[in-house]
Amino acid sequence: MPIIPKNAPYYNVWDRMDEYAPHEPDVTPEQLASYRKTLYGTVLGMQVWGVDGLNIRGSKDIDFTAGGNPARYRYVPNGELWIESALSAPDALGVAVHEGIETVFMIKGLPYSNAHDLSNVFEWNLRQAMLNGSVKSPATHADAMCMAEDWLHSKIEMVRKSLKSPYMSFPPAEVSALKQRLRSVGHAFTTRVDAEQGKRKAGEIVNSPFGQLRILSVKTIGSLFEHPFLKELTPAQQKLLSKYDKLDVIKFTLVK
Repeated sequence: MPIIPKNAPYYNVWDRMDEYAPHEPDVTPEQLASYRKTLYGTVLGMQVWGVDGLNIRGSKDIDFTAGGNPARYRYVPNGELWIESALSAPDALGVAVHEGIETVFMIKGLPYSNAHDLSNVFEWNLRQAMLNGSVKSPATHADAMCMAEDWLHSKIEMVRKSLKSPYMSFPPAEVSALKQRLRSVGHAFTTRVDAEQGKRKAGEIVNSPFGQLRILSVKTIGSLFEHPFLKELTPAQQKLLSKYDKLDVIKFTLVK
């Protein structure tokens, strides 16, 4: 008996897209009808559907959580955004903003990981605005879609700048500590080697998992022992960096 039954639903990688491509939805009309529950409205010209997440996770994609868009998932039809129908209107607002802007970023050529990180920044800022009262939480899902549309259009210049700026990635294990430092002291440092060495310059604006960053300074050093924060590096970091004879120590801050 096979471990995976022949007709079992598929769950993972082959229904993921790291780059956007127009596609026919890889679901039957019957599945679509069972997934879609309520048409909430439109965001950026795309229909936003409240969908049956339990059904999707049981029959199509076990990883479907909160929302999805056609730039990332082949089973979502072009021109649609999906939001878990169990989410409240304020939650749906955050997800609509995320899925809408992620679709735009991917259509414009950003790979999923970059588009997702940038979309998180837009969603986080909106959720913070709802928490501090500068944005009123929507009472209905229809209100939420109108607010998502208005929010995204108000940020269109930021979106344009994001699309023009290069992307600077960070090791996932360092992201949390760097976020904390940016919030507490307003700047942080990163060390770049190999293909990343020599790429950045002072004054440059880059995208990142934290949002847009401004490079404040770039100091090139000839060995690990010249590193200004040598004592703060972990043994593993020191071992890795000791292999290189040219390193860039970069100071950066968030673009306000």
